Amino acid sequence: MNTNKHMQAVTLSWLLGTAAFAGMSLAPFPSLAEETVPSQAAEQAQGAEVPLPAEGYAARLEYHKANKADLRLAPIQANDRRKAVPNDPRPPAVLEPSVMLPALPAGMEGTVRRVEVANGEKVCALTFDLCELATVTTGFDADIVTWLQDKDIPATLFMGGKWMRTHAKRVRAIMRDPLFEIANHAWAHGNFGIMTPERMREEILYAQAQYELLRKEAIEEAGRIGVYDAGIPPVPRFFRFPYGRCCDASLKMVNDLGMRAIQWDVVAENGGRGNASLAQGREVADRVKPGSILLFHANLVPNGTFQLLRYVVRELEQRGYRFVFVGELLQMGKPVVSRDGYFLRPGDNRALDARYGIDGTGR
Repeated sequence: MNTNKHMQAVTLSWLLGTAAFAGMSLAPFPSLAEETVPSQAAEQAQGAEVPLPAEGYAARLEYHKANKADLRLAPIQANDRRKAVPNDPRPPAVLEPSVMLPALPAGMEGTVRRVEVANGEKVCALTFDLCELATVTTGFDADIVTWLQDKDIPATLFMGGKWMRTHAKRVRAIMRDPLFEIANHAWAHGNFGIMTPERMREEILYAQAQYELLRKEAIEEAGRIGVYDAGIPPVPRFFRFPYGRCCDASLKMVNDLGMRAIQWDVVAENGGRGNASLAQGREVADRVKPGSILLFHANLVPNGTFQLLRYVVRELEQRGYRFVFVGELLQMGKPVVSRDGYFLRPGDNRALDARYGIDGTGR
């Protein structure tokens, strides 16, 4: 049997079966508050990416390195466990964010699966989904986040809005470390291939609004305890479709709300015990190419992700790769865009349309 094909088959089987798893004194850091708001309309009209902040991503990394002992999150706690926090199915306290991003040009519609890096440089983006359904709470894998902090490895975290509310204290702490780029993963993991336009808008904006509420609290908290807030961006500017599902209406909705849709070209976990194996780590690394976007989860579903992450990173570092934010990767070449979201091949996630309730949130 071809080992790689077998592992990919196991990965797809898991995805279809459990996709919902669904006082300190810091060095000053240049504000990133304007990072999320596009300011060069002419470039956007030509379909250019949102420009990098003036300070650049390198400044974010240097700030983290200079202050990581103070920024490091606490080890895993009781409320980090799956279902440890009682479920709250209500919408957020505020239904829409005060900051609304300008629409992106129509030429940017579509979901980015990877980037064709201009010079073939060995770079890739590690991304992590943190999500939960309307009907249940999931966990937070603190081991993953603290390990990334210790290793100075940047990552993009796609957070569900309801998940952010469940783990609000953790999210506020993450917000203060610019090693992490926070992105939108909808409110309660709704299926954007089957929802009505009204529900799509709610799923997107509820998450933006919850982020904004926690950002305000994080900044106030930073002032009380005497830490710098590191210029937390006003709202996320990247979005990931739950289950990878999308349609023409949802692609337009995300684009009109000013966010770039980001998918992946490498699914890391397979959902079984093999996640913690060196063989699985090598198999994942074999599928990575310059400009890849890797999909992991940091909500304690499935098991073994932390061990798998360490194996994958070690393999990729030995092969000469370095890790960048999604926003940084988009600036390094030409995004490979699709109008169909999927796990490993087109159509492989459509069976999920009949699962997890009428709109994918478990209701």
